[in-house]
Amino acid sequence: KLISAATSSNVMAKEKFFAGGIPFLDLSITKSLEKLNDRTSELEKDGTPYYKPWLIVLSNGENFGDVSNSVEGIKKMASEGKLTCFPFALSDREFDGSLLLLRKLKKFITIKDTMYDELFNWIFTIAKKRVETPVDQSFGIDANSYDGWTVK
Repeated sequence: KLISAATSSNVMAKEKFFAGGIPFLDLSITKSLEKLNDRTSELEKDGTPYYKPWLIVLSNGENFGDVSNSVEGIKKMASEGKLTCFPFALSDREFDGSLLLLRKLKKFITIKDTMYDELFNWIFTIAKKRVETPVDQSFGIDANSYDGWTVK
């Protein structure tokens, strides 16, 4: 089964994580991790096999506040083998200093401003490969990246 933080019974509304044009990345990530933990607990309780959840972080480099809660949550889940994190920077602009902890945890792949179609194509290609691979097997990511993607 694929795990989705936005299930039919529990939609994660944008308004819960974005207030008045100010990006609160820590709250968004922390809430997403809570939802993923809740969902994996339900699946484990039912004995339903599932794929390791992915956290895909899309950031334009802006943030308000401290990200230490979300960084600790990501570290914990990743060290327990319960999460894979894919952070993407949607701009090559300078990152807000508050995101330094998150960037130290895992480098962001920077996407050229005009390459959103390629980004989502890449994400969905990898997701499709994961779904087509049996739950008990691991797989490598060998999808091509694109010119204009850099690690930052």
